[in-house]
Amino acid sequence: MKQSLFILFAMLISLSTFSQETTSYVTIGQRDPNSNTNNISQNTDTKNFAISIGFLHGGGSLIGADLEYLFSKRFGFQAGIGYVGFGFGINYHIKPNNISSSFISLQYMNQGMGRSHTQSVISPIFVFRARKIFTASLGLGFRVYEGPAFNSRSMGNTPVMLTYMIGVYFPL
Repeated sequence: MKQSLFILFAMLISLSTFSQETTSYVTIGQRDPNSNTNNISQNTDTKNFAISIGFLHGGGSLIGADLEYLFSKRFGFQAGIGYVGFGFGINYHIKPNNISSSFISLQYMNQGMGRSHTQSVISPIFVFRARKIFTASLGLGFRVYEGPAFNSRSMGNTPVMLTYMIGVYFPL
């Protein structure tokens, strides 16, 4: 199990490292003799994937990674895995066609696996993304399942908790 998590984590990092850079460019055409302006057209390639790595990513894991795919102008799907847990979510971006923008997310987090499964949580979260690299989130989690490793003495008896994450992200 540890080997498969390590291989998946290594693949996500290598995908981020070796991804192809896209560039924005401006094409300036010939000057139109019948007007006083130049023909300027902008072509901007948008990135549809992003990987985020950090503490409490990958379904609330101690350390994990999430991969997001922007499938429409504002909506994206996210899935992640970490040590020890997994999760997925649906995201609504504040700026259209911008994977680097902040977003609101509805996430499912499965914390722990097998005998170490602590709990499963559904959480609405606000995720802040800086222009480059930094990401952090804050939300409320609602416990939907208590696993075999759940300890009500240390975790409390309330079904609602604060969820947060901090890390880095890379548009692909």
